[in-house]
Amino acid sequence: MEDVDASTESARRRKNFMKLIKDCEETDNKNIRLTNEQLVANGRFGRVYRAIMHSDDGSSRVVAVKKQNVNDAPSYLSERAVFKIFADLPTWYPSILHCIATQTIGDQFNIITDFHERLSLHELVSANVIGLRAAIRIIMTMLDGLQFLHDERPFYFGHQKPVIIHRDIKSKNILIRRDMTACIGDFGLARKFEYGRPKNADLLGQVGTRRYMSPEVLEGATEFTPVAFKQMDVYAMALVMWEVLSRTCVDGKPDQVPEYKLPYEKEVGKNPHIGLMRSIVVTRRLRPEFRDDICNHPKTRELKTITEEMWEPEAYGRITAGCAFDRVWKIAPEGSQNGLDESHATDKALLAYYADPENTPHPTPDPEHDPLMPTPPIIDFTTFEAPICEDQDARDLGYRDEKQEELIFDLNVNRYVSQEEAELLRKRRKNEDSTTTPEWSTSLFEF
Repeated sequence: MEDVDASTESARRRKNFMKLIKDCEETDNKNIRLTNEQLVANGRFGRVYRAIMHSDDGSSRVVAVKKQNVNDAPSYLSERAVFKIFADLPTWYPSILHCIATQTIGDQFNIITDFHERLSLHELVSANVIGLRAAIRIIMTMLDGLQFLHDERPFYFGHQKPVIIHRDIKSKNILIRRDMTACIGDFGLARKFEYGRPKNADLLGQVGTRRYMSPEVLEGATEFTPVAFKQMDVYAMALVMWEVLSRTCVDGKPDQVPEYKLPYEKEVGKNPHIGLMRSIVVTRRLRPEFRDDICNHPKTRELKTITEEMWEPEAYGRITAGCAFDRVWKIAPEGSQNGLDESHATDKALLAYYADPENTPHPTPDPEHDPLMPTPPIIDFTTFEAPICEDQDARDLGYRDEKQEELIFDLNVNRYVSQEEAELLRKRRKNEDSTTTPEWSTSLFEF
């Protein structure tokens, strides 16, 4: 009887899944033609191409196209659902990657977004040393994106929105524009939180990139509440901020800035398993180290303090993304000696920017005019070749270790369980009376 129930449940989930795919086919934009496709990135959930998009009105523009197959459909559906939330808001927030359209063509799924010539933050800092102005602008705008996702009423937005948890914050998922502002992308693992749904048997895995997993995720000892989920993103963002600062030159001597390394690469190498990450992050409580010049410069010292308060071992000990954003904004201005008027350090400057971000320069000091460090050059795509997907990408980005069973989190027992135990708990709950206690749900769709 139990086998029959499991089979019926599996069939129901598959039916719901196929209905979602069919709905996508009916509502996605099929009138977009893409040409001149050039591979620029390989990822866990598909490949990204630079392409020319031709619309029905005869116009064309350069875009980024993430192509996924049917095996990546859950990621596509998740990202598509999140982008729809953003599209339904009165304006598109500038610190979030702008989605232009989605396409379902047979068993291929396309997400078409703005194309940014500097590609991801990972590409930028792994190949270039950056100046202090660029570092501040990047850090402030990516924190701006995170506070927008996390807050129901974000700063400088003026509209209410759902809480979104990203769940895979890392430098490869932060895109950098020509003016060195950042925007958050890749919402394949993101979830919307809704309050007031009946308590159910939602199961959550140790998703995301192991290197960026917070202590409580590695340990499996978290309260799975909205605040706790937000603070997992905050921890990961702190590691990304460290990556930025690790490649920031504050004294005009870029040759003295060390080569780029991933967070914890010194301690765990390039292919860490969860057990090793747990030992380093949870047991030994180690964190990436800062260079002496970063600790000694007044502005980077404050950025270092903010970063450290974001990667505290205890989730509730970390500052929020909104708090971090506000503190970075307070240290960003450089004063009237750089030609800035008194309004530069006020909310008025940010409000003016958010009112028309396409035509208004970001109010942080312009990296193009950094007296000590020039802005890195724009990538020449006539000679660009996408990096080969290294072994670390195949092994460091997955849900589970080799030879290690994936654990998933059961909200009802508030701990990680094996797949077998999860199925037993599900069957047991099916025979019990359901409760209507309000609970936070992480489901964007059902499979």
